[in-house]
Amino acid sequence: MNPDQASAAVAIRKIRTEEFAIIGQATAAAFVRGGISAPDDDYLNKLRDVKKRADDPLSQVLVATIDDELVGTVTYCPFGSDLTQVCRDGDFEFRMLATFDGFEGRGIATALIDACIEIAREQELLFALACVVTWNAGGHGLYQRLGFQRVPELDWHTSDNTLLQTYTRSVMAVYCPRCGKTFDESNHKACTVALGLEPPRYCSVCRRRMVVQVVPARWRARCIEHGELTNV
Repeated sequence: MNPDQASAAVAIRKIRTEEFAIIGQATAAAFVRGGISAPDDDYLNKLRDVKKRADDPLSQVLVATIDDELVGTVTYCPFGSDLTQVCRDGDFEFRMLATFDGFEGRGIATALIDACIEIAREQELLFALACVVTWNAGGHGLYQRLGFQRVPELDWHTSDNTLLQTYTRSVMAVYCPRCGKTFDESNHKACTVALGLEPPRYCSVCRRRMVVQVVPARWRARCIEHGELTNV
């Protein structure tokens, strides 16, 4: 790896047909290397079949590059796509998220997720959804750090009874509603826990301080620009 790559920018674009095979193999290898899938897991065949997901008329297969080298991939799947699992109207899922060997810890997964969210904003969608197996600690940590929150009612089981846990985040959200920092500045796990008990302090879109009204068993929090939130 070139030492200069540590500061090289990550570029995101749509996949090219001639890249299907290498992206499929690299994605499957990433899932095995990360302990997400076993080497004999049937799901690896789906990861390798890039053409099938690229042929989906609503979805987009994206790749990340550094200095034109392929370093990661994700598939953007809006509501209505055959590739979605838990999507509701106004949602999108990102699937088959992978950082390739030797490029871990470089912010590539975050860049791919950000690219999906930008597409969703252009399509005026509302929420991003991510499903992750229980033992994928890296995935859980990534989504928590980026401000995603658990939605247990959307958890589901695969055909072999593997539990997939679901996370969601507003497409418009940029800032943590509790601490006001951007979602990529720090781990927001403690903020997520606290927000289960208290109202937001900051608007997640513009970072303005919310005007909060608390009465027994309920609260309202209002941003003068982006409206009101309530727990009732």
